[in-house]
Order: sequence, then C-alpha cells, then structure tokens
Amino acid sequence: MKPTDFFTFDGGGKPSIKPECAILFHRATGVTDSYVGNDFLVSMHDFIVGDEKNEPVIGAGRLLIKEDVESLFRSLLKMRNNKVELLPSNVVSISEGHIAWTVPAKIRPMLFNIGSSGIKKLNVPWPRLLIVANRDGKMAVATLKVRGRPSSKAKLYNAPLMNIVVKSVQNFPGSWGKKR
Repeated sequence: MKPTDFFTFDGGGKPSIKPECAILFHRATGVTDSYVGNDFLVSMHDFIVGDEKNEPVIGAGRLLIKEDVESLFRSLLKMRNNKVELLPSNVVSISEGHIAWTVPAKIRPMLFNIGSSGIKKLNVPWPRLLIVANRDGKMAVATLKVRGRPSSKAKLYNAPLMNIVVKSVQNFPGSWGKKR
C-alpha cells in the first residue's frame, strides 16, 4: 500500500484532495484467524458518489489481513519521517548529506594584505556564487554565470576569491561541473 492508494490529487487549476478509501478499526472479541491482531479488525472501504450533490459516501468494506495492516503502519511511519519544509529560493538542493545554495552577485568588501601598508578593505564586485557544504564539514565554491535557478547543466567557473584553492570545477560535488 502507498499513500496514493488512499487519495486522488486533482492537478487542475485549484488543488483538491478527493478521498478514495477509508480504513476503519473495529474492536474484536472472540475472533481467532488471520484478520485479527491484538483485539481489533481492520476494514478498508471505497468511497462512492452517493447523492445528487456528488459528495463521496463511504461504501461497503473488506477486511484486511494482518500483513496488510502492518504494511500500512510501516508506510505511515515512513510518511511521518518525510518532513516538508519551505526553503528559501536561493537553496538549490538539499539532502541528508549536503546543502547547496547560491549567493547573488553584489559589490562586497574584500580584505587585501598589501605588503607594509597592512590590511586594506576594498569594496569589489563579487560574482554569483554556488556554495555546497557537506556533512563531512567540506565546502566547495564556484562561480555561476546563469541567472535564475541553476540546473545540472549550468557551467561552473573557478571563484575569484582569495585564500580559496579549487583544483578544478570538474571535481565540484554533485552533478555540476562534470565533463560534457
């Protein structure tokens, strides 16, 4: 069983959820076969269109066997672990192992160590950057030329930043920078 076994998502102009089936739990006493588990029975009922208003009505049901109920609970636990989060528009990708985001091009300060004059702060143009940080504490920085959301085909360039050594954008994490 999958979550889509229970709902239909209408992809029209306005999102809607239409019930497909209902699962009912019944208290059971004195039943001893493969349909019972810990004093309950489970039945699945399809929805039917019941009246002139086209509103769904719960229909006749069928008993589920213990293995189906266990499978349903496992699916629900997996769904619970799938969090939905709203991410800022500059986040390109995120997984358990990494996060990638863009930083817009802008005039920003940069520090320069100019010999005996000491450290000078100059405002210089920075290009648009793509930054990837992984769970191992490593970070990669590249420059993007494209506007908008980058795709896996976006061409990457070495970032013109001091104190950052990038061997090659070909080694950039993820699918970006692979030879084409």
